[in-house]
Amino acid sequence: MATYIGFSTIDRKRKFTLTDNDLVVRDVLNSLLIRKGEKLGRPDYGTDLWGLVFEPLNDQMIKALQQELQQTIEQDPRVKFEDAQVNPGANGILVELFITVLPTSEQQRLSLFFDQDQQTLTLL
Repeated sequence: MATYIGFSTIDRKRKFTLTDNDLVVRDVLNSLLIRKGEKLGRPDYGTDLWGLVFEPLNDQMIKALQQELQQTIEQDPRVKFEDAQVNPGANGILVELFITVLPTSEQQRLSLFFDQDQQTLTLL
């Protein structure tokens, strides 16, 4: 039996229901796509990552990106933030995000690409 049940219309044809890990990962991706202050009634929800993505990538900026990723992930009580590795890529930033979906203890790796030109987030 599923612990978490929800729905998403992103990348779906007919079946909109998502459960457990798929739902939580989709919600994490959604939170990384929403700029802080954009969600009606929840001005603290979302992230300031998109303002940081366009800055020159140095050690200080990598640390700021990691902190922002951690703060955004920790908004969801179903997810435990483990680590984030930030690497420059062509036209964007590649992030290896390590999370644990609770109540399991299994760590997962999400490879994310923040495209500066298209202003999109892609799960690789």
